[in-house]
Amino acid sequence: MRNQVRKSLKTFEVKRITNEYLAENGYEVFRAAQIGYDLKDGEFENEEKWKRGTLNTNLELWGAICRENGRLVAYGENQV
Repeated sequence: MRNQVRKSLKTFEVKRITNEYLAENGYEVFRAAQIGYDLKDGEFENEEKWKRGTLNTNLELWGAICRENGRLVAYGENQV
């Protein structure tokens, strides 16, 4: 398990991100997760509504960013 964590840290940088960064870069990640949950199209939250909710949260946000291309590939919302 530790070997897999070390390997992933070579590929991804995990760091705190701002609400603004998530609003600008996170919808694609959110949408991919929703598709993975097998929701019907009508059940998806639209991008503007999702952005407003992201900007108006007090949660601590963490992101995994690909070192190769700088894209956000995953994020976590944590209540502290």
